[in-house]
Amino acid sequence: MTSDAKQDGDCCPECKVDVEKERQALAKFGTLYQREIEFAYSGKAGEVARVSRRLEVALFRGENFWADDTLNGRGTKIREINIGGKNRRPSQADAAPTVAFHRNPLGCGLRFDTAQEGETIEVVVEFIEDCTWSAMMAGKAVLSEHTIDVSLLTPGGMVLDVGCRDFSFSRRMAARGCKVVAMDADSTVEDPKIEGVQFLCAALSDKPGRRNFLMHKDPQARRLLRSGELARDAETVSVNVFTLDEIKWRVPGSDKALSITWDVVKLDVEGAEYSILRAWPGPIARQISVEFHEHCYGKQPDSSYEEIIARLAGFGYEVVQHERDARHCAGMNYWDSLFVLKETR
Repeated sequence: MTSDAKQDGDCCPECKVDVEKERQALAKFGTLYQREIEFAYSGKAGEVARVSRRLEVALFRGENFWADDTLNGRGTKIREINIGGKNRRPSQADAAPTVAFHRNPLGCGLRFDTAQEGETIEVVVEFIEDCTWSAMMAGKAVLSEHTIDVSLLTPGGMVLDVGCRDFSFSRRMAARGCKVVAMDADSTVEDPKIEGVQFLCAALSDKPGRRNFLMHKDPQARRLLRSGELARDAETVSVNVFTLDEIKWRVPGSDKALSITWDVVKLDVEGAEYSILRAWPGPIARQISVEFHEHCYGKQPDSSYEEIIARLAGFGYEVVQHERDARHCAGMNYWDSLFVLKETR
């Protein structure tokens, strides 16, 4: 017998979605675990239930999962965990999550993923005996694949979205009441005319001026060329390049005598992030969310990251997240790093 409990978590009273509670939870939890999602279901022996929760508030990346039942873990087995429609079966065949477990985070090689707003997180549970099963998944709030600490956002706070392209990050930040400066050097990216978002068609780097920009056939791979680098099989165009210090002169209403304190600086700039961070000017942002791109300039030595982390630490930043994983068919990389100013936490 199989039960389908997908209807917005309406499988039992404990699973009903409380949007306001989720909003409070999202704001409550710190950077390590932005959010905890709870599941519960009472099943009969032999039943296989699909217990799900729909994400109402933000993108979510699951990181740890705990489960239990009223028979101390002996009454149920976990068959599958699906996040945003992606089946999170273990990477190791001999570590399948089909054994009963009790009050321990489910590891066994599972690699969790993100679910978009409106998608579901689903757990397939097999009941060995009549009992009530419960579980909790903890993870981070993710905006367009970029982890941030939402508790550091302030009403009307400034956000710098560098490498905005589809404006998904900008839209979500503007929806939260932030004032966004969105930058992209690709001339094919058009100003979306979003309330609360100012668009600048320019690149960001450590030095101002004009630079050659590679117009790769894959729009996601378009980037600044390094000094002396020759383009291969793609045209180049000359683009404006600003520094972080120059941007404040282009923000309406800002006090040019003061440094802007950004709630978030998001960097998704296909390799230019290394020079930007090496020249980081000070504690100008509460947090920096970075996608590193080793595949653009070649594998970076550990010393390259140590230099960047040391510079940021000198201004009071601490590493909250900086781990290698494989994404986008581009191999291992630091795809989602987060640095937070200590005094703001």
